[in-house]
Amino acid sequence: MLHEALQHEGDGGQGSKPVIGTVMRQGYQLGEQVLRHALVGVVDTVVVDAAELESVDDGTAVADTAENDQADQGNSADTSGEQAESEPSGS
Repeated sequence: MLHEALQHEGDGGQGSKPVIGTVMRQGYQLGEQVLRHALVGVVDTVVVDAAELESVDDGTAVADTAENDQADQGNSADTSGEQAESEPSGS
């Protein structure tokens, strides 16, 4: 699928590679013909240095990301049951 980059985040430093970060509008293809290009936001990958690799080996960086993931999951709890209970019944 072909795409058109609408925005580019990052400095494009040495060793970085651009990747699609956000698909803003999906593209369509019929057979071999592209009907509409995807509109995307591009971000540069981050080059990992030796200090970051050592912290991952120690487990400190991994523990920090695990705590952040748990906090994010707690914030995105399913509230559909709460909404259904607050709606008045028709009977």
